Amino acid sequence: MPDSVVTPQRFAKGMTFDQYVTFTGTPENLAREGTTLASSAPRRDWSSFLRERYAKATLTESQRAAMAWLAAQPGGPARVLVISEDWSSDCRRDVPYLQRLAEAGGLELRLFTRDGEKLPRAGRPDPASSPNADLMLRYMNARADGTFASIPVAAFFDRDFNEL
Repeated sequence: MPDSVVTPQRFAKGMTFDQYVTFTGTPENLAREGTTLASSAPRRDWSSFLRERYAKATLTESQRAAMAWLAAQPGGPARVLVISEDWSSDCRRDVPYLQRLAEAGGLELRLFTRDGEKLPRAGRPDPASSPNADLMLRYMNARADGTFASIPVAAFFDRDFNEL
């Protein structure tokens, strides 16, 4: 596995969950290219939906305890990097739960968008147009039929930014 592009400085550029939810409703986000390559529909404001989804996202006491135990282990997770896009139903479903897991373990979570102004073409982000292409290229989904910039992505790191 190649060296990680995730440094403390790079990680700090990510959005907190609250910042991400707010961002999803901003004119800056809504002006970005639409929801899928097959559709030119404009982006929607998903901020209220994400807030509601987070409010309903619960972990059992056993899940919270397990996450806290795991984070307390030597070399355990301390940070989670998430690559997401609000137009993705998978991201809308999973990101609130990732935030709940981070809270349960006392992990610092940072979110990065996958897309720039335009959606990636040919399944790969363009470093010239996507501000987070370095992260996406690091975490491409590889299959026999090619590589894809699948989302959501969650990458866990220890306190020293060693990728777990």
